Amino acid sequence: MRKRARLDAFADRQQALINRLVDGRLLVTNIDDANVSWVEVAHEAVLRHWSRYQRWLKENQKFLLWRQSLKHWMKRKTPLPTAELNEGEAWRKKLGRDAFTTEEKVYLTKSRWNLRWQRAKLGVLLTVVGAGVAGGNWWLEKEQLSVRAVGYLALNAVGLYGLIEPEMVRFGCSNAKPCEFTMGSAESGTGSENSEKPQHKVTLTKAFALAKYELTFDEYAAFARASDEERGCSQEKRPMRDDAGWGAGQRPTINVSWDEATCFVAWLTKKRGLDEKHRYRLATESEWEYAARGGKSARYWWGDEVGKDNANCAGCGSEWDSQQRTAPVGFFKKNPFGLYDTAGNVCEWVEDCWHENHQGAPQDGSAWGEANGGNCAQRVIRGGSWFNKPGSVRSAARDRVPPDGRGFNLGFRLAQDI
Repeated sequence: MRKRARLDAFADRQQALINRLVDGRLLVTNIDDANVSWVEVAHEAVLRHWSRYQRWLKENQKFLLWRQSLKHWMKRKTPLPTAELNEGEAWRKKLGRDAFTTEEKVYLTKSRWNLRWQRAKLGVLLTVVGAGVAGGNWWLEKEQLSVRAVGYLALNAVGLYGLIEPEMVRFGCSNAKPCEFTMGSAESGTGSENSEKPQHKVTLTKAFALAKYELTFDEYAAFARASDEERGCSQEKRPMRDDAGWGAGQRPTINVSWDEATCFVAWLTKKRGLDEKHRYRLATESEWEYAARGGKSARYWWGDEVGKDNANCAGCGSEWDSQQRTAPVGFFKKNPFGLYDTAGNVCEWVEDCWHENHQGAPQDGSAWGEANGGNCAQRVIRGGSWFNKPGSVRSAARDRVPPDGRGFNLGFRLAQDI
């Protein structure tokens, strides 16, 4: 990678050393059109010392992976999350400030100040809701809450949670303009591929919406902390909020069963005062696959090869391969329909009961229940997760879990009738 610096940024003694290194063909200098002199490492020197460069890469692999993640957050122009910021502080203590560029130093400083500001605002908020300021930061970590989640809790406490409107992508399917696609896969295999057959045409004629992102811990917090009476769930459907030690916040909520997911959508519908025609729900399997494909017929919405940096899975070629955990929602590119993480990150519950294959599946996009041998003691999950290999995050891939099952790779996405 090319990095260069202005020559006039160096003191006289440093420029003298630079001139000696130029004579030794380790550095080169040049003058641009604006008559500014620049200095950079000679490509010839890099090639001559390639084995040393490889050794440096190996020794600094973890730091370089963290820096790659840092660049992603810098591009998004949002403050660095607390966990990544703490890791950066550890690298600063170990390697010193000179290991960072000026741009990185400024960004890390702003992120530290943002964290302090958020914590300061949280102290005021906790005072308003009666929780008190003392021990606020400790309480947040203990309760797996972020500032945003505390805000949602406060709104729920005063009956204003219904003001929160999830970001949704609308699909205007209708009789006049149906949404059509070929569902399933013709790939050969002896495993899960057989459940994706036969391929069949599906025609969606009812408008619906899907959330841009998988549901996060922040969005789930108020529901998880509500009473059984408020939730409308029985004792057997009591939610769990275990973040597996990875952090909560804007990561997708995990360890949520199908029973709890369906209870959540009913609770949210009531909170927002929606009627049955505009209710929240889980997507049908057909709706989910149509949206996940993004209008494409390939194995993944981006093509037939898994490629790199397209999704979070075990072998998807991203920095998360080695981290083996969920990524914050929206970290990867969105598909052509504007949906994030339809491949990998967490498996997503859908409405349908499990069928061993697509033989006799509905062709109108409706949920498939007990008809044609449906097993409602198993519910369908789609999309694969960080835990799965690339073959399991294909658009057609499907699996099943009991409706009361939970896992560190299981979450869900909101759907809505419109």
